[in-house]
Amino acid sequence: ITREKFNEIAITIISKTLEPIQEVLSSSGYDKESIDKILLVGGTSNIPLVKEFLRQEFTTEKIQMDFDPFFVVSMGAAMYTTNQSTNDQYSIDISDISSHSYGIEVIDRSFETLSVSKIIEKNDKLPILRKGGPYSNAVDFTDQVAFKVYQGEKSSPKENYFLGELLVN
Repeated sequence: ITREKFNEIAITIISKTLEPIQEVLSSSGYDKESIDKILLVGGTSNIPLVKEFLRQEFTTEKIQMDFDPFFVVSMGAAMYTTNQSTNDQYSIDISDISSHSYGIEVIDRSFETLSVSKIIEKNDKLPILRKGGPYSNAVDFTDQVAFKVYQGEKSSPKENYFLGELLVN
């Protein structure tokens, strides 16, 4: 495969990384200008098209390329392992976070408007140690309740992704 053919195929995939980059910047309160350096790690950072793509989005002087990208990954793994096995000087908080918000469909007190009440917010640290609510059923003396569960950031159920229904007896 030629470099040109590879670039033609890869640019579609690489350009899809722009949206998550913008989301991270937006949710962190930063913009492109406030980023001092970009450290490329892992094997993909050796692809010239990746470097060129980042140079176009940021500036050449921000791209840090004086480290071996595989070495950076191995150092991160070593620091993580050290942190897990001792209470040493490397105090790193590595945790899973929720990539999306998750909630249930609720209706307002006037029984007119449906909305999604978020139980897990986007970027919440996992596992979740709090509870949602308070919630109540819409009809007295209900034997079971069906919760419609959604993934997404919007308040309207129609604008989120329906995951399924949870039936509680």
